[in-house]
Amino acid sequence: MKKWLYVLLLVVGVYSQNLREALASCDVVDFYSESNYTTDERLTTDPPGYSKIYQSFQSDTDNAICKAGFYLKNVNSATGNVYAELWSHSGTFGTNSVGSSLLATSYPVDASSIGSSFSMVDFTFDGSYHLVNGTYYVIAVMYNSGSHPSTGIQVGEDSSGGLS
Repeated sequence: MKKWLYVLLLVVGVYSQNLREALASCDVVDFYSESNYTTDERLTTDPPGYSKIYQSFQSDTDNAICKAGFYLKNVNSATGNVYAELWSHSGTFGTNSVGSSLLATSYPVDASSIGSSFSMVDFTFDGSYHLVNGTYYVIAVMYNSGSHPSTGIQVGEDSSGGLS
């Protein structure tokens, strides 16, 4: 199950041939501060949970995506892997954004490495997908390892409707 919410996230892009160099020089493409946090949703595969939470953004660079960050916390020692996914955008930006084609998936983040208090968690991409300046995208945080309703990954959000 998927849900569109106002997710607090950081999306960055970079242009470099060397991954280590790229990660050190990531440029911010879009940012929405965790200080806007007002509510949260749990990622879990157990209904009525969500396995993905999305956020749309517009790229202002032609650089490769190297990482994305989300405001997350681990609930009751969730295990497994958490990923960020970059999707192509369809729909009306700011109104009914929809991810249509998966473009890139981050390296996994071990859920047990995410703390029990909210913090920004970075997801690293291999740098092979290049964003296009002026293009709308959708970024998602995905967790599909939780099978118990009391565990999962909590995603911080802004319920005021400031983003789409």
